[in-house]
Amino acid sequence: MAKANESDAEHLRIERTLPAPRELVYRAFTEPSRMLRWFGPHGFEATTIDLDLQEGGAWRGGMRGSDGKELIASGVYRQIVPSELLVFTYAWEEEGVRGHETLCRVELHEHGGQTRLVFTQGPFESAEATRSHAGGWGEALEKLESEVRK
Repeated sequence: MAKANESDAEHLRIERTLPAPRELVYRAFTEPSRMLRWFGPHGFEATTIDLDLQEGGAWRGGMRGSDGKELIASGVYRQIVPSELLVFTYAWEEEGVRGHETLCRVELHEHGGQTRLVFTQGPFESAEATRSHAGGWGEALEKLESEVRK
């Protein structure tokens, strides 16, 4: 189950225990074929995932909603510790222009054969943006949980 930290309107924190070893969870974040299966909230289908998995390398992901509109997010990897930590920037693109940039941190902790995932993102421009991302990432992580159960 996910927990969102509501105490800071500019920052998001989600914690979740996933029923899989952390190496598998890490691969779900770093292998495009796996990420395509869960990236995006419910009702969205991932359409493209491009990852240059190295510090300073770019990533870009697309997802299409039921209305047919495609949303694109992109960023740059800042820190990578295999099977333990990913830190990357994140911004929505609109007509080729990147919007407000946040910093995402994905921590993976060994937890009795499972993985304790701690996801943080921020700072956001508004509490509304924080809530929106909390919902989107929360649902995406539900999809990730289903994927790593298989």
